[in-house]
Amino acid sequence: MIDGHKNLFGRFPVLGQLQGGTADVYICEHPALDQVVAIKVPRRVHAQQQLTTVEIRLLLSMPPNPSVVPILFAEEWQGILYFGMECIAGRTKIGETLRAYLHASRPPLQWSGRQVVSVMRGLEHAYTSTGLLHLDIKPDNILVD
Repeated sequence: MIDGHKNLFGRFPVLGQLQGGTADVYICEHPALDQVVAIKVPRRVHAQQQLTTVEIRLLLSMPPNPSVVPILFAEEWQGILYFGMECIAGRTKIGETLRAYLHASRPPLQWSGRQVVSVMRGLEHAYTSTGLLHLDIKPDNILVD
């Protein structure tokens, strides 16, 4: 997947990598889009099969929402379906997740309430616009600001 020139799939220069539960996420330059993207590559065959091309098309057509990280493109390489998401500024480290934030600090109740509302709005938006449910909601999959 990563060649000798540190390019993912031979075309995306890799700037960094994150480890997820079922996928690797590569922070890459996307030359055609002229921006930094996060490319999610499933690690296991069963994880690969969880997201179908139909579901990817639905996610690609989802209207923008401030509580949802947009998917910019989806492609296949040697049978591996992967997709690229907007790389949120400053979110290139695992330390920006809700889990890490909660381990490092004790947030005020009002902040916590706003985060819950934001997550719920994002989930509602995704479901009402695509009919898809996010089945892996956990602190590691929530970015905080």
